Amino acid sequence: MNDTGQNTLDWALHYASLGYRIIPIRPREKRPPIAAWQDAATTNTGTIQAWYTGKYADYGIGIVTGTLDNGTRFIAIDLDEHDP
Repeated sequence: MNDTGQNTLDWALHYASLGYRIIPIRPREKRPPIAAWQDAATTNTGTIQAWYTGKYADYGIGIVTGTLDNGTRFIAIDLDEHDP
């Protein structure tokens, strides 16, 4: 794994430690490679390490929005400029 991959793993584990469910995201895309990603997203460090040191080593980090296990809500707004 390259330095960027290690950094990605470190950040994924950090986000998971805050209670955010993580899922790999395809490079240069906004979608996960796993069909049932809503169920696969996790805070489990072993799963996250396996993803980012194995099959998904070059993938980005997805964070599932909604209610976290501690009851707080995580909301994101994604703005894209299509016609400048």
